Amino acid sequence: MRRQGGEIMNNERITIKTNREQDRLLLEVEGSLDTVTAPQLERELSEKKLDGVRSLILDFADLEYVSSAGLRVLLAADNRMYRKGGEMVVRDCNDTVMKIFEVTGFDELLTLEVTVEGGDRRRSGELHTGNTQGVSAQGKTDGERLSKL
Repeated sequence: MRRQGGEIMNNERITIKTNREQDRLLLEVEGSLDTVTAPQLERELSEKKLDGVRSLILDFADLEYVSSAGLRVLLAADNRMYRKGGEMVVRDCNDTVMKIFEVTGFDELLTLEVTVEGGDRRRSGELHTGNTQGVSAQGKTDGERLSKL
């Protein structure tokens, strides 16, 4: 089903809303990213769907949980974007998802961002004033990035 230039993929456990504008792709992910739902996100992040995308933004404001299957999909997408000279940003994670990223070390691998639009799901201490531009929690150099892989 299509709505306002975006596509909505939905099953009982996950909803993925996509919106592409030129070389920018925004995916708003809601629900749980686990063994059952990870393949759905993986399809949305396939090489074909990322063709021509230079900026991939994953909005996790409404994502409740991420399993190891979901982490694998995120790492593959981040590596795909990196290889093609693009960037992937994960924004507005709640405390539960952020804790999973911290425990697994993904907070050091991924570029994380907090935006003003993230509402009260932002982690305390990371609120910055400004419009919707956000604040990068991680900005990796090539050396830092490769040393973590």
